[in-house]
Amino acid sequence: MQNYLIAKATDTGRARELNEDSMTVFKSRNGHVLAVCDGMGGQAAGDTASKLAVTIIEDILTDNTFSTPEDAIRRSVMAANQGVLNRAAQNPELMGMGSTCVMLIVRDGKVFCGWVGDSRIYYIANHTIRQVSHDQSYVQELVDSGQITPEEALHHPQKNEITNGIGVEGMTPPELLTIPILPEPGSVFLLCSDGLTGMVSDAQIERVVSNNEMSLQQRADRLVELANEAGGLDNITVELIQFEKESQTAGPLSPAKPGKASAQAQNGMRKYFPVMGIGVLVIALAIGGYSLFSNSDSTPELAKPRQKPKVEELTIGPSNQERDVQEDKTETPSKPQQPNSPQQPNSPQQPSVNTNSRQITKPATNTPSTPTPQDVRNGAERDNQDQQSNQQIHEAKQELTEEEIEAAKKGNDLDVDNRLNPLNNKK
Repeated sequence: MQNYLIAKATDTGRARELNEDSMTVFKSRNGHVLAVCDGMGGQAAGDTASKLAVTIIEDILTDNTFSTPEDAIRRSVMAANQGVLNRAAQNPELMGMGSTCVMLIVRDGKVFCGWVGDSRIYYIANHTIRQVSHDQSYVQELVDSGQITPEEALHHPQKNEITNGIGVEGMTPPELLTIPILPEPGSVFLLCSDGLTGMVSDAQIERVVSNNEMSLQQRADRLVELANEAGGLDNITVELIQFEKESQTAGPLSPAKPGKASAQAQNGMRKYFPVMGIGVLVIALAIGGYSLFSNSDSTPELAKPRQKPKVEELTIGPSNQERDVQEDKTETPSKPQQPNSPQQPNSPQQPSVNTNSRQITKPATNTPSTPTPQDVRNGAERDNQDQQSNQQIHEAKQELTEEEIEAAKKGNDLDVDNRLNPLNNKK
C-alpha cells in the first residue's frame, strides 16, 4: 500500500525550442519507479535518446522481476544504453545521441537510487537538503580532486560535459546508493535535470520543497517557475515524492481523511476503555465471591474444633464400694469372678492413668510388680474395712435365732439376708 504522494512538472525553458527531457512514473514488479532522463546530441537526437531510454526502462522493469531493486536499476539502465546505441547505429543522423538518467525505486518502505550523468536526486527532510546522487561530469571530477571549489563549478564553462551516460560508448554501469534510505515521515525526494540545478540554488530548492502550506504539485510547479525566472537556459524537469507524515502504513497522502479516521478510531477506543475496565472488575469480584462461598461450604468440618473429653464422665478406677463388692465375689467359690479385660486399643478416648487409684483389672503378668507406698496404704484401709464388715456380720448372727438363720440361707427372708450381709446396704 502506498504511503506517499507524487508530483511532476517539466518545461522547455526560455532558451530552447524543444524539450529534450523525458520522465516516467509507474508501478512494476520491482517496485514503484520514478525516472528522469535529460537528452543530448542535438535537437532531434537528444529528444529521441531520452524518450527511447524511458521506454526501454519501463519495458524491462514491467516485464521482468529482479532479485533486488539495485539489480533492477542496473539491468534496466544497461538495457537502455544498448537500445540507444543500436538505434544510433541504424540511423546515421542519430549518431552521438545520449541521455542522462536518475532513477528511484520504492520497495518495502525503502528507497533505492541509481544514476548516470549529471541529473540529480535530492533528499529533503526537517528543513535540510542533501544531494543523494553524485554528478558524473568533468567539472565534478575537478571538484573531487580539489582543483576547483563547488562555487566555482557553478559557473565553469565545461559544466555541461558528462563523463558517463546512456548512449555513450564504453558506458559504465550506473552508480548505486550503497544503503537504501528509510524515509522519515514528511520527507521528500526530488529528481531533476540540470535545467533546475543550474538556475536554482540548493537553499532555494529546500525552502520551496519544505513549504507544507503548498500542495506537492504546487511545489513542483514553483520550482520550474524559479528556474525560468532565473533565465530558463535549459529544459527543466522535476519529480517529487513525499512520504506521509501521519503513518508509514497509510495510503497515499491525503492528510485530512486518514488523520480524521485515526482520531475517530482512537476516540472510539477511549470510550470503550471504562466499560472494559468495569467488566473486568465485575468478573474478578464474581470469581472471588464464588471462591469464598465455595470454600466456606465445602470445608465446614475443618472449622469445628475437636471436642475434648469430659473429665467428669471418665472412670479412672473403681470406687471403694465397687472394689469391695468385686473382692467379695472373688472370695466366693460358687461364683468365680472373671478378670476384667484390658482396655481396648481402639477406644475413642485414652484417659491418662491416675497413680492415686489402684487398678484392679490389670492384665496378668508373670513378673509381680513392686507395690508403691500408696498401694500399701490402700491395702491397710481395705483390711480395716474387711474387719469391720466381719465384725458386723458376727454381731448380726448373735441377734438372730436359728430359725431366722435357716430361713435366710434358703433365701426366704430378705430382711434377714440384708441384716446378715451389711455390704448390701452400701451399694
